Amino acid sequence: MNVLPSNGETPEGLYAQFTHMRGTFSIEATLEAPQSGVTALFGPSGCGKTTFLRLLCGVDRAKVGKVCVNGMWWQNRSFFLQTWKRPVGVVFQDSRLFPHLTVKNNLEYGAKRSFASKRTNGYRVNYDHTVSWLGLERLLDRFPNGLSGGEKQRVALGRAILRNPSLLLLDEPMASLDESSKIEIIPYLEELRSELSIPILYISHDIYEIHRIADRVALMEKGSLLTSGDIKTILTSLELPISRGSHAGAVINADVVEHDKEFNLSILEFEGGKISVARGGMTIGKNVKLRINASDVALALDKPRNTSVLNVFGVKVTGIVEINESQVIVKLDAHGVAMLSKITKKSLDALSIKRGDKCYAMVKSVALMA
Repeated sequence: MNVLPSNGETPEGLYAQFTHMRGTFSIEATLEAPQSGVTALFGPSGCGKTTFLRLLCGVDRAKVGKVCVNGMWWQNRSFFLQTWKRPVGVVFQDSRLFPHLTVKNNLEYGAKRSFASKRTNGYRVNYDHTVSWLGLERLLDRFPNGLSGGEKQRVALGRAILRNPSLLLLDEPMASLDESSKIEIIPYLEELRSELSIPILYISHDIYEIHRIADRVALMEKGSLLTSGDIKTILTSLELPISRGSHAGAVINADVVEHDKEFNLSILEFEGGKISVARGGMTIGKNVKLRINASDVALALDKPRNTSVLNVFGVKVTGIVEINESQVIVKLDAHGVAMLSKITKKSLDALSIKRGDKCYAMVKSVALMA
């Protein structure tokens, strides 16, 4: 691969900067992502996410653009690497499998066009491991028209991975799937960060997908990239619109520490205390990801004594913002873990809660994400 020197600057991971007009729509955005892990490009439909992807792939050429992936320049002021030479794997909303080829042949198509020899570390994805990990063994002799939506997307993911890309792009891979197909494929998407040591960009406008799959979030709005960072920080930032939307909430990690066999509960522990959830197949010692919706967090000045709510934590109020004429979002600190609570202005006034106050958060519902 022809790679230009970077004049002393060699960004690690993914670095992309574009200024671009497409018709009447303009993009002006800069994105940085680490060498591995999943970064979600999140925003409403029409905000420019897919246009950004096309610029990354080189399908569209930005008037002003820079792209560097793990120290290798794909585009800068004087150099543009053609689309077909860019070591990138892409999974689209529809699988785009070749209908006349079997699953095995579709996978081999990707493997035969591997970029492994062009990568600086010579890393090569193992075919047998990929087939086994994605559970494709029994599908190898079938044709795409005989597969479910989830199966097609698993094959498309395998084909993209087998190209040994330096960058993996997933453009709303679950947007066209029904609920059962989403349930089928999401565990594989969750495991991408541990399976691949490359930057992964996951494009979506579905906040629940982002919660489950991403490590980091980049927020996009009207062609601009507002900010990016760790998912826990971005989701609970009162300065950003995502914390004031209808699906406002926080993601936390907790360890399974014990099981309550009598009441069929699992006890999870995080910095802010212990959380009781319905017992599933979790083993003691496992680290899990939880989502707590802001609308499921009530506040009290005194520790509740007689209540049906099992999960109660001492917290400190770190911020309050108005979201409409009747409601506010309250940001809370549970011993270093950020949470959000959506309450009415009337409740805020009745409790006289202000920034810096200590109170109790009553979590009515917890969603186990992984």
